[in-house]
Amino acid sequence: MALRGSDTKASFYGRPAAFSAVRMIAAMMLTSTLLPTAATAQVGEPNREIKDGRERGALADIAMAHELYDYAASLRDAYGMAAAARVLSTVSGRASTRAPAIETLPGRDPMPGGNAAPEPVTGLAVMIQEATLAAAGTVPSAVLDAGSGGDRPQIAAEQIDGVIAAGQRHRYSDILFEPRALAEVLVIAGADANLDLQVIDNQGLPICEDTATGATSYCAFTPRRIGVFTVILSNNGFTPSAYQLWLRR
Repeated sequence: MALRGSDTKASFYGRPAAFSAVRMIAAMMLTSTLLPTAATAQVGEPNREIKDGRERGALADIAMAHELYDYAASLRDAYGMAAAARVLSTVSGRASTRAPAIETLPGRDPMPGGNAAPEPVTGLAVMIQEATLAAAGTVPSAVLDAGSGGDRPQIAAEQIDGVIAAGQRHRYSDILFEPRALAEVLVIAGADANLDLQVIDNQGLPICEDTATGATSYCAFTPRRIGVFTVILSNNGFTPSAYQLWLRR
């Protein structure tokens, strides 16, 4: 669920009910560390272990930071914006040369404006600049020092930048995930995006998905055995969307 009031994305992050909740979430994010859940092998299909509750890892924190930033920015709350920027500064992306197979969604014709330039995904540098401007001298410089990321551990992930037209599907195949280790997939898109995320194994069996409306999509799972997986992004909206796809394994 994105934290902007106009979004309807349903997820496990939760929605702050008032302005003060932004500060509370910001404090939690600056002091918390998310650790992968230990895996226990089980026999069965598909290629994932069954867990009690929802799995989440470090990229879930990054997803929540993006949502917190958007919500805090709508309130011009520099503390929340700076806290989100500090968390985001802990992720370092390894640029990927993966290219997707492009398909048209069933029942969808190419949409007018499908090749128009979409709104880009907000980068960290822009977030830091906007947080600094919002502070207007009221926030301590230590809070705005987003570049250091505080004492949080650095997160390494594979980053893929793409643009998906309305009514298109992007399919990234042959992604290797190790067994008994938490695998994470995160998609960050433009503010008005409506992208579905799905992961399937090499037999075409569903592993996890996030199909709710919103700018971020996230899923995590633990493979039972080593194998290749496919990540599928579908643009169900009516405008093209830029996106960042993050893979952590």
